Amino acid sequence: MEEKKKKKKKGKKFEEGLLDLRGRTRESVLQRRKEQEYKDIFVTENVGDGTGGQVCHECGFTIDVEIF
Repeated sequence: MEEKKKKKKKGKKFEEGLLDLRGRTRESVLQRRKEQEYKDIFVTENVGDGTGGQVCHECGFTIDVEIF
């Protein structure tokens, strides 16, 4: 009877520790992803005929835009 209680208590403690570890791991992965997110910094360039473009000077990504 005592051994069953000990095993049950030990198993419950193990499961709680495992659940805590999974939660901390998940949080750290999400934090790393958030820190690694890249934000484009666009500068608008006017072509002259009412259109232009936005260019990210770090990666070179461009977007064609209509200028009003």
